[in-house]
Amino acid sequence: MKRRKQITNIITDFLNKKVTWSSILILLGLIILFSLLLFPLFHTTNPNNSILDSQFSYSSEKAYEIFEQYNDEELKGYIIGELTVDLVYPIVYTLLFIFLIFKLSKTVSLSLFPILIMFSDYFENIGIITIINYYPQKIPNIVALTSLFTSIKWTLVAISILMILVLLLMKLFKQNKKH
Repeated sequence: MKRRKQITNIITDFLNKKVTWSSILILLGLIILFSLLLFPLFHTTNPNNSILDSQFSYSSEKAYEIFEQYNDEELKGYIIGELTVDLVYPIVYTLLFIFLIFKLSKTVSLSLFPILIMFSDYFENIGIITIINYYPQKIPNIVALTSLFTSIKWTLVAISILMILVLLLMKLFKQNKKH
């Protein structure tokens, strides 16, 4: 129990020092950089090709239908993107969610909820890399598990965004009530 309290104090101190509107804007800027520059650069596939990461869920048939659109070079590029850009990106958006939730709530336990998104995203990435490495051999059980992590990721993203919106509305409501 004492160790848990120490860890909570360390996290609280970190968040109190690092969570500012400036740091939130920097993280938002990084997300824009990833979206507009890094993802297009590393996922240098045909723009008409879909990627599994952006789907809410997919069947084994749908996943392999997507991969059939890729040539060997594009599949290698997909893996490189998963091992580079999509290794860092979850950290950036997770920090943004954590910082926003903490800024609006000042509650450490609530703020740490988005870490679940990051882990789901990493498990999704491991699954996608595995599927591509075995391709054209089909491994439907891994596809199903990967799709589950993809769905969990997007559900947790939606919950985090909803949480931020509710906290923002509560904060605005409290401010209006004071005036």
